[in-house]
Amino acid sequence: MTGARITMTKSPDYLDLPSGVVIVCPSCGAKNSRTDNLCNNCDACLDDAKSALVKGRSKRVREIIQRHPELNGMVLVRLSLSDLPKDDFYVDGAALKDIEYWEEKANVAINFETAGNFEGAARQFEDMQLWTEAGRVRALGTHTARDQETHVPREREIHTIREREIVLIKCSYCGSLNPQGTLKCGSCGGRL
Repeated sequence: MTGARITMTKSPDYLDLPSGVVIVCPSCGAKNSRTDNLCNNCDACLDDAKSALVKGRSKRVREIIQRHPELNGMVLVRLSLSDLPKDDFYVDGAALKDIEYWEEKANVAINFETAGNFEGAARQFEDMQLWTEAGRVRALGTHTARDQETHVPREREIHTIREREIVLIKCSYCGSLNPQGTLKCGSCGGRL
């Protein structure tokens, strides 16, 4: 009898996943270790779940860098990479949290910049040690302030000149002139 040869294709082992990672079975929801290829509960293949874990996080990192290219250097250092791989790559949960926090701070800085609060935006960038971005925003704020000084018309000062007649009454005792309504002469003190 000629035996049929059975070949098994080896699935990726995903050993680059840290040892503490829990893989949830997509079929039954049971928790499995990263070294399990089949679910301990229902014998379903876990390759899709492992692949989704790797792809989802690396996709999220790529989206963040696409929206905020200024974070690229920080992300690469955090992930210990020299450049982003073309294929999917592993991003641990703590690193993803850090990267998402940086994205949030970058969003705040951009909102400050949009609102014209250039100093607030610069401080956000400085908190992330993005000195070039902080300088760019500060320079933009200085430039905008100078433009506003030259283009905003100053309020005109309006001086109102009031004219009135002053009637003077001659004192009958000494002859000096006093404003109307005065009861005594300013010179002699006589009654007007």
